[in-house]
Amino acid sequence: MLPLRASFNLISLFILLPAVTGYLDRKHGWEMGIRDKVLTQANALLMLLGCLFIFVAPNLILLSLGVVVFGLGSSFSVTARTLVTSLVEPTSLGTIYTLLSVMSSIGSLVAGPLLAGVYHLGMVLGDTWLGLPFLFAAALYGLALIAISAVGATARTA
Repeated sequence: MLPLRASFNLISLFILLPAVTGYLDRKHGWEMGIRDKVLTQANALLMLLGCLFIFVAPNLILLSLGVVVFGLGSSFSVTARTLVTSLVEPTSLGTIYTLLSVMSSIGSLVAGPLLAGVYHLGMVLGDTWLGLPFLFAAALYGLALIAISAVGATARTA
């Protein structure tokens, strides 16, 4: 499954994201902040759906579909960073990028033990719940989607 995920990560980052960004710029002429918000919401939704597919997958076909959908949303962190960039003044970018790096490191420190605990809980609950970490991740992507939707996109141009 890892090569499948990696393949769709690359497709998402190198083909889909530039193509969709170009399409939105040409056809809709949205401001940069609005475009980045929509792309970030779409990626969060793809990640959420991918996690849900993986959680409920009773066979290899649905598991593969979940991995593909998850991989297609892999540009989430890129679009989220561009959204944040469009929301702050250029003089604050260094501070924001430093804050994002620190938060990412803290998230990595917390995520490992937390997901291990959720997986342990899934093992205790039985076979149906072995994918519990993916349901947990889907819930977190859902919270991120709600937070992103609450952000007021600015009208800066590219």
